[in-house]
Amino acid sequence: MERHAHRSAGMSQHIQDILRTNTHMCIAPQLCSSHSTVLPTQIVPALRKSDFFTQPTECTTNHTPTIYPYDFVGIYHRDRFIQCGGFDFTIANAYWQNLDFGLRSYLWGECIEVNTQIRLFYEALPPQEDASADSSYRIFYLKNLAPLLEKDRAFISGTQFFSFFRNSGLHLIEAYRLFRDAQKWVAVNRYRFKKTAARLVSEWEPR
Repeated sequence: MERHAHRSAGMSQHIQDILRTNTHMCIAPQLCSSHSTVLPTQIVPALRKSDFFTQPTECTTNHTPTIYPYDFVGIYHRDRFIQCGGFDFTIANAYWQNLDFGLRSYLWGECIEVNTQIRLFYEALPPQEDASADSSYRIFYLKNLAPLLEKDRAFISGTQFFSFFRNSGLHLIEAYRLFRDAQKWVAVNRYRFKKTAARLVSEWEPR
């Protein structure tokens, strides 16, 4: 993956202390353009009817939650990152891969926040995110939006297949294989889910 070079505004001892005591999944910096303009890189999850989407906004308040670290830039808690499964290499689209990681982190009880005391500057234009509903979206949907919660476990109901198939654009066998793989993955991780995506959005506090 092509990365964009960043330059730091310097790291004080105070910031080093923040990083050393961090218990969050990831701390994302405040990102700015090469002209020092604060970029809208705090990502807020939202629902419009049943459609899940994200809204980028400028972050000016410290310790503000973001659904994922924009452009993957952040200080990651190594152990928590590994335990959460990291980034899913089967998701080719960078936007859906990053959102899959971030949303999964929250659904499993983790948190990602923006720390405005850490500021990085792009030396070139920031990347454009591709949020089109492509093949990567199908995997994202099944792993994050499809799971239901019953008491303390998550599952994907077999009755959900017909709706998925109608909207997937796939042949029956291909859609069923993808659906079954997701069912098995959710079953393995069923006790790690703490909430649904809909509940996460409803509880998200704007700042």
